[in-house]
Amino acid sequence: MGFSFTDPNIDYILSRVRVLLGTNVREHFCIMRSPPRPSRLVGRQKAEYEYERRRITLRQADLLRFGIDTVWVEDFTHVTPLLDALSFFVHRKSVFISGAARDLDPFGRDRLDELAREVRAGLIRKGYNLVSGFGLGLGEQCVIGALRALYGIPKGAELERLVVRPFPRAEKAEQKAHNTRHREELIARSGVVVVIAGNRAKGGGTETSPGVLEEVAIACREGKCVIPIGATGHAARMVWEKARANPDRFLPGIKASGELAVLGSVSATNGQLISALFRLLAKAEKAVTV
Repeated sequence: MGFSFTDPNIDYILSRVRVLLGTNVREHFCIMRSPPRPSRLVGRQKAEYEYERRRITLRQADLLRFGIDTVWVEDFTHVTPLLDALSFFVHRKSVFISGAARDLDPFGRDRLDELAREVRAGLIRKGYNLVSGFGLGLGEQCVIGALRALYGIPKGAELERLVVRPFPRAEKAEQKAHNTRHREELIARSGVVVVIAGNRAKGGGTETSPGVLEEVAIACREGKCVIPIGATGHAARMVWEKARANPDRFLPGIKASGELAVLGSVSATNGQLISALFRLLAKAEKAVTV
């Protein structure tokens, strides 16, 4: 930051790196703005514009020698959408699991634990990365299922496959803001959010988890795909109903009616739920890639 590719010091450093690495150079990219085209291409304006075009063409060819490909934008306001699209593409294989379960209905402890483990293990086996905030009642199953699947992966390859970031403790007055920032950071690492159950203790009973609903709201705001397993009830059911009514908000660009019907069916088996989930994940990945 703060240096131009026309800086002679940068030229020297890039030249030295090129000599040291030889042909073992990874591909890099830089973003530059194209010279603004004058409203009238006549006289001096035309000459200056054509000179600038020739200069940047030569500079682009020069950067290619160092393995740096130039991406041109017409205006600097185009940089943010470009980086957003790049972020979505990079994180398309990362899945954030949103959920908490104090009330285990309608599945019960054994079936909900089995579903959670199978979802996490399936993500790892199928090449996805798992991101989790270690939600109450589901977080431990997240780790168990993912770690079991990771045992068969070569050592070192698993380092980025499982990201578990428990929520940090803070002063009571600051806890809510800390939780929001933590959720935003985790979801920023992800391309898809999967919602399971979603409830917490309140008084002598339970309530829909506001944290899970906040995670869904953040994901929608950031343009992430949200896949609710509505059959698990609670927040997931609420989000599933909204997704059925407005699929473009939760699953933009994806035909998901068939899979959503399965995910909300109380009679569907765990195997059917998992199959529908991974069909949607494949569609979401394809939509981002295209």
